[in-house]
Amino acid sequence: MVPLDPGRVRAYLESLPLLGKGAEAEVRVGDYAGVRAVFKYRLPKRYRHPLLDSRLRSTRTRREARLLDRAYSAGVRVPMLLAVYPSLGLLVVEYVEGVLLREWLMVQRSGWRPLVREAGSLLARLHRAGIVHGDSTTSNYIVARDGLYLIDFGLSEASHSIEERAVDVHLFRRSLESAHASIAERAFQEFLGGYLSAAGEWGVRVVRRAEEIRLMGRYVAARRSVWADHGGG
Repeated sequence: MVPLDPGRVRAYLESLPLLGKGAEAEVRVGDYAGVRAVFKYRLPKRYRHPLLDSRLRSTRTRREARLLDRAYSAGVRVPMLLAVYPSLGLLVVEYVEGVLLREWLMVQRSGWRPLVREAGSLLARLHRAGIVHGDSTTSNYIVARDGLYLIDFGLSEASHSIEERAVDVHLFRRSLESAHASIAERAFQEFLGGYLSAAGEWGVRVVRRAEEIRLMGRYVAARRSVWADHGGG
């Protein structure tokens, strides 16, 4: 179990194997009540006022736990929430054995179509539950024995916004283009097939808006290139 004394939390977590570390949190693997688990700990920020830092870490941890639990209850394949300690900035979820979709696509030359299609279906089911992921890249899906899992809800929000859903779709496309260029276009079409099959009537609107976002990005990039070629003036 996790010690509830904040002064001991850091030492306890440092005794566990490190799975990954980002700007806001570190992720470690260990046992929780006899279950293999992932511990996500939001790191204190010394540059913030202690009271503000504590409030932000607590609020973000509580929000992530709430949205993860909502997704799980809606039947979206995500890790099960085991415990949450908002005052400590600590989230505990079940450990999902598998490999990141990003890594899987890098080594597999065939058989990727059903998985990418499932990724689209999974994201659509999340959107139907009133949640946008916020970081829906191939690095946030796990290929497990019983299927694909969507992970890391740190940037998620409760929303039915077509715009925010479209950003999720666009982010997945960008991750394909940056890490899996050789199959990016074909893979994205499979992803869209899965997404539209699971989405409601709003699915087409989301896909259309995602395309507009992509074209807007290309336009901005082209204008920046012209501006650079002319010396900025």
